[in-house]
Amino acid sequence: MTKLKSLTVRTDSVLGPRRDEPVDMTKILSSLSNEINQILLLTDKGTLSSSRCLHYFPKSLERFNNLCHLSLKMFKLDDNAIKEISNRKTLMGLEFDCYNLEHLNLQNLQSVQDDVFTDITDKLKKLAYLNISRCQNISGNVLVKLTNLKNLEYLDIRRIENINDDSCKNVTSDALNELSKLENLETLYVVDVDNVGDEMFKDMYKLKILRCNWCPNVTDVGIMRVIENATRLETLMLCRTGITSTTLVCAADVTKKRRNNVCLEIIITSKVLKDYQLLEHDSGPLITMRGRNMCCHDC
Repeated sequence: MTKLKSLTVRTDSVLGPRRDEPVDMTKILSSLSNEINQILLLTDKGTLSSSRCLHYFPKSLERFNNLCHLSLKMFKLDDNAIKEISNRKTLMGLEFDCYNLEHLNLQNLQSVQDDVFTDITDKLKKLAYLNISRCQNISGNVLVKLTNLKNLEYLDIRRIENINDDSCKNVTSDALNELSKLENLETLYVVDVDNVGDEMFKDMYKLKILRCNWCPNVTDVGIMRVIENATRLETLMLCRTGITSTTLVCAADVTKKRRNNVCLEIIITSKVLKDYQLLEHDSGPLITMRGRNMCCHDC
């Protein structure tokens, strides 16, 4: 099958009785040319309920360097499978209908389009971890759709600076602000996203880790609200933002009142830390502050 460009494998009962044993996807894929550009793997929902027939992600996709379209229906995916998919830099179309997926890493998958994320938000309702950093071909509408992921605890949207909308320059910030509806969010990375502002954090009461380096529109107003609302906040990375020593005073005073003994670490531009130190303010035992002269975009 050296000239084959597209492959569809079905394991359902359209053409006959349902199979009792799984199709060996890896063996089938091993017979294909490296040049294939579309693979559709469609298994049957009924067989997934059988202990004898659980379909796992095939281990032989890594050699298909021209793969543009991949469809996985009713497959069980683990972290290794997600990593393998994210390494396919040529992917332009990706369709999921997976089984109870909770962890998805699409970092650096720059060719992925909006329809992929529509599938994610429509079907992966149990998703708790999502990394779409450097996915630069998505629109602001994608961020709005992410609010449908009610179980989301970890979100990484670093370096998505190309998110835009042709009709209105304010749509990007409005879309980002919609993420405040993710009430269960515990970890949020929004490093180097210019349109992130204070409004985005207004209802994030469960945050434990917030990294928003290189977000110049984030100010004392937004971060102080996070510090006051998120009682289990552990880490704040705020280098190259618009905050001042006022935030550090607030953080010191709030943590002194904590009864849960959760310590807060704040990493901030060195100048802001020096301004705070000149105030000789009592920091209390539940906070540490570190200054940095340089802070990379991907911290």
